[in-house]
This record gives sequence, structure tokens and C-alpha cells, in this order.
Amino acid sequence: MPFFSEAQALGSNPSPWSVNGNDLYPDSTSYLVGIGTSNPDVALHVVKAGAVQLKLSDGTSSTTFEHDDNSGAPVLRMDAATLEIEDAISGGGTQLILKNAAADTATFKQDSTGQNFNIFTSDFDFKMYSTNASGSVGFANASGTRKIRYRNAENQFMISSGLRYDIHSTSSATYTLTTVDGRVMILADSSSNAITINLPVASENSGRIINIKDKGGNAGTNNITIDPDGSETIDGAASVAINTNYGSMIVLCDGTRWHIFG
Repeated sequence: MPFFSEAQALGSNPSPWSVNGNDLYPDSTSYLVGIGTSNPDVALHVVKAGAVQLKLSDGTSSTTFEHDDNSGAPVLRMDAATLEIEDAISGGGTQLILKNAAADTATFKQDSTGQNFNIFTSDFDFKMYSTNASGSVGFANASGTRKIRYRNAENQFMISSGLRYDIHSTSSATYTLTTVDGRVMILADSSSNAITINLPVASENSGRIINIKDKGGNAGTNNITIDPDGSETIDGAASVAINTNYGSMIVLCDGTRWHIFG
């Protein structure tokens, strides 16, 4: 059975490796065990107990791969400044996928055509957090200054920028909000007709706030009625109305009913 020696594998000017078909074998248990081993699921096996198993170097900096038996953790280490994963396909695609044993995936994609960087998962939850008691997670502007920050110590969000809400303007006689309709600002144009705003089912909207404003300035004549779903109530009533010109109302859901906050 052909093999190559430690000197051949690691020497400064190694001689060619001996190859028998697709098989590579060492003369000891220290270095390479290889392509086409007795295990059909193994394509390449690099063995060096308690030390680096694979090292890539350009003579100045290097990247090492190590699986430590003591901790059971595979480790990638670099002594260079950058680790780059490149997709050479025009337009860019998926550069990295993390997958667990249940086949749930987290995907990292730098798309050069759409100029988008996407992180998404097929699993139920996507979380970003710091385990440091005084830590925080934030979103920053183009200069790296944090504008939205969740602070662990205070259990609070800190927002240091302006806010924009997704608004919806309607002049239809009826507008129905649904659970998946994320708008929080409704501008109702009462200038030509009365309007009914149907609220979504309370059980699916606990904690939701909706702001409704008479945009048309004629709610005194053409009332804007706010109607909860089915037999649900708002401040104990079956419905309420904005009946003053340019009037407004803020409503909050507790998961069972709706409440007026202004």
C-alpha cells in the first residue's frame, strides 16, 4: 500500500505524494488520512491530535483550522485582518449557509446586482442579542453612529433619530384593518362620505396601537366610526365615532378588547 512520509508532507521542499488510485495514506497516525478512506462518507481527513490540523499560509499571514478534542469545538483562526468569502457568480448569491441537524438554515447573502446584504433564516425566530449585562444591540447610520439601541441594563430601547410611520389614506365608506396590515396611522378622508374603520380581531393583536385621524375635516357631518371585530368592544361600547372636524383617536388592544387613549 503506497504512502508518503512526514518529511514528504511537511518538509520545506516535499517530494510528490505517492498516490494509489484515489487513496492517500500516511506512514503513521499523525498527519494525513485521506481521499477514499474506508469510510465512504469521508472525502478528506486531516489528523493531528491536540494541534492545528490544517494551515494555509502565504508566507506573511496564515489561517489555521483546528478541532480541539478537549473542548469538542472546531476553531478557525487567522493572523490576518480579513476573512473573505467571495461569490464570483455575476450578480452575487449566497455566500454562507449555517445549518443545524434539523435542516433549519441561516443564510448570508451579498447581492451585487440588487446592492443588498440579506440575513435570513428558515427557522421560527431570528434573534440578535448581547449576553453582557451592560451590553446592547443597535442599528447605526452610514457613519457608524448608533441610532436605535436596546440596552440590557435599562431594559429599554433608545432612539436618537426621527421616526416615520407607514400610513394609509382612505376615502372609502369602509376600510378593514387585518392582523397582517402593519399600518399604525390611518388618515380617513371624510370630505365626501362617512367612513367605517373595522378593527382586526383582538386575540391576534395584543399590544397593538392604531391612530385614526379625520383627514377630510368633515367628520362632524360624515362621522368616522371605529368598529371592533364581531362582538368585541372598545371602551365597553360596540363602536365609537370621531364626530368632530379634524378629530383623531388612538386605540390600544389588550388581546381581548380595545381601549381609547386619546
